[in-house]
Amino acid sequence: SARDRDHCLAQAAECERKADLDAKLEGIAEAKLGIPTLTERRSDSLDFHEVGVWQLKKALKAAYEAGQNDAK
Repeated sequence: SARDRDHCLAQAAECERKADLDAKLEGIAEAKLGIPTLTERRSDSLDFHEVGVWQLKKALKAAYEAGQNDAK
């Protein structure tokens, strides 16, 4: 039915938005923090990273600006 089709399209759009957000966050983590992936790898040496506050500030600023751009 049209209702089912609309529901499936809405779910697909939501999945696409989540995937886009994940890709943007991974890009920021890589570029600003030197973290190659945000996927949990179940290893302390791979999942925990030491970053400087200046790096964290740059990453947070990039995420904020990405959100501002998406809102336009």
